[in-house]
Amino acid sequence: MRAPLTQRALAGVVDLGWEISLAWLLLLDPSSAYPGLGRLSVWLLTVAAARTASCAAFSGTFGHLLCGLRLMDSTGERLTGLEAAAAAWGFQRGGFLGRPAGVNSGKIATATASLAALAGVLLNVAAGLTWVRAQPLLLRGIAWQVPVFQAAADPLYQRSWAVLPFFYAVGPWPKRYMGDPVFYTLPYSKGPPKQFPSKVLVRWDSGETRLAIEGPHTPSGGIDEHKLKSCIVDGGYTPACASLKQRVLGDDVARMRSLHASRWTIRWFEVPNTALPENERPHGVYLMGSNGKMVQERYVLITPSGALQALALDHTD
Repeated sequence: MRAPLTQRALAGVVDLGWEISLAWLLLLDPSSAYPGLGRLSVWLLTVAAARTASCAAFSGTFGHLLCGLRLMDSTGERLTGLEAAAAAWGFQRGGFLGRPAGVNSGKIATATASLAALAGVLLNVAAGLTWVRAQPLLLRGIAWQVPVFQAAADPLYQRSWAVLPFFYAVGPWPKRYMGDPVFYTLPYSKGPPKQFPSKVLVRWDSGETRLAIEGPHTPSGGIDEHKLKSCIVDGGYTPACASLKQRVLGDDVARMRSLHASRWTIRWFEVPNTALPENERPHGVYLMGSNGKMVQERYVLITPSGALQALALDHTD
């Protein structure tokens, strides 16, 4: 006799639970926000192979077995091997799901399957929330007013600061920090730079603290600053916001993924420096990722010309 629709649906929920759980393991790459076509293909093939093998060996999927169901033919005999695998995909005529004699009580099997389905739902909800927390571009940020700092206010300004040009900017940079000398270096890169050196590295201690001043670049399509700020501060989840944040900030997030961060922060920052014209005051996006041991704080400045320039500070947590 064909199994009731409720039992077949329950078995489907159990199977769907472990299939999606497998997706979290196979699809989510710490170095990228979304699964690529290759990983998606691996997941689909793995699920199909597991379903086929289970039906061929045990006459049913994991969900079917928990519900006490088996793949059967029109005479009520269990299907096995290739016939069962074909029936699982709808290629075997006369195949159906039923409860053969000798299996566990229907109530016990239903209760067991219900617990398995609930566990699958809770597991996938937890995995989904964990994934969302690992995607900084999905988080809602705040508008952050960064206090103005003027190097000229330092009584040791002439001894502790030097005016240096870095990319588009010319301004004072520290020669010493907390008593330690500050070293500026250009990392070696093969071949001549297209326009600028890729970055300038700044160190002032022997530990793992360093500042990388990255060269400017212009994202394709330009930047709508007001729209970007609204998407970050107001938590815009529309396709337009998702596309804008990925286009403008995708490269910066990709560079930070080697940190394998478990905690992220995103903000829109502005420095209300009245000594500068309003369109030249520093502003942009602040990103922070931490793995519990190391932290990277990344200030993505938006220049008056519409280019992006990042300051990335790496330090221990």
